[in-house]
Amino acid sequence: MASLAEIDAFRPSARDDNWRELDDLLQALGPVELSAVPTLLRVFERFPRHDGHGVFWTILHAIERAPGFEEILVEHVMRTPTEMGVTMLQRLVNSGVTHAGVHELAPLVVMLSARAPIIDYTIEPAATHGPAVASPIAPLLARLEAFNPPERWDTDWSPLREIVDELVATNDVAIATPLLRTLDRFSTRDGFAPFWPIVNGLEQLPGWPTALVASMQATPTKTGLTLLLRLLAREVTHVDGVDVAALAAERMAAG
Repeated sequence: MASLAEIDAFRPSARDDNWRELDDLLQALGPVELSAVPTLLRVFERFPRHDGHGVFWTILHAIERAPGFEEILVEHVMRTPTEMGVTMLQRLVNSGVTHAGVHELAPLVVMLSARAPIIDYTIEPAATHGPAVASPIAPLLARLEAFNPPERWDTDWSPLREIVDELVATNDVAIATPLLRTLDRFSTRDGFAPFWPIVNGLEQLPGWPTALVASMQATPTKTGLTLLLRLLAREVTHVDGVDVAALAAERMAAG
């Protein structure tokens, strides 16, 4: 059985190609007890700008299955804010949890999101995307909606990445809501490697803040709330006259 010391000792290789080793350690760990939660949260703290190539979602779900993790999570994120930690707090709010101990979660999420380092490991320079591609998005969106692989820890996400890359290459802001819904669909799965690359792709769309706010006003999504908080972390407080913090608080309260 894997030990917590092995997880604490994990380091990415120079080529950044050994994250599966951490995933294997997590799989071998078995059900997570409360005593293990700080070690797992430290992974987010040690690599605050990395997306873990999907392994961070395995960690997130493992912690969430540990009864009574909430107060440990709050203490950790208040001490060392990380985007994955704030995301976990937001997920608690989305599930109807309003307090952890003496702390009210919704305002805590908004406050801490401004202090958490942004996960940007997968961002590529916008110039690499080139000009908009004259490609109709309807067939791509149909493929996106149809993508639904069976749940397993070693899911091949490459077909989804291909669809997303084609969509992002269109520079069409109409892809915003469908992609946010896709992120909501799969963020419950372990090893969801495309999450942050999709987020980064959306954030490079021309007029992204306007598209995000419009999407969250018309068709709110849980992932859209995460991206509103990322705007606040970048000190984007208003978009087209809309108070971003107020919109985030409103959507958080709505669940």
